[in-house]
Amino acid sequence: MALAADDDAERTAASALAEASEAFVVAIPSLVAELVSDEAAARALAAAPDSEVALADWLVAA
Repeated sequence: MALAADDDAERTAASALAEASEAFVVAIPSLVAELVSDEAAARALAAAPDSEVALADWLVAA
């Protein structure tokens, strides 16, 4: 019984973490765009890259 409760708690925590991670990833482009002084770069970033890797590549290139 305790194992089932632990499993449920773990699944709930994992689900909440996944949702928070997704919300953060979705918010990153707009947050970074606010910090970017180059208007063209801000517009490109606001177009939301397809993946976190693309965002990381963009940040390294900037």
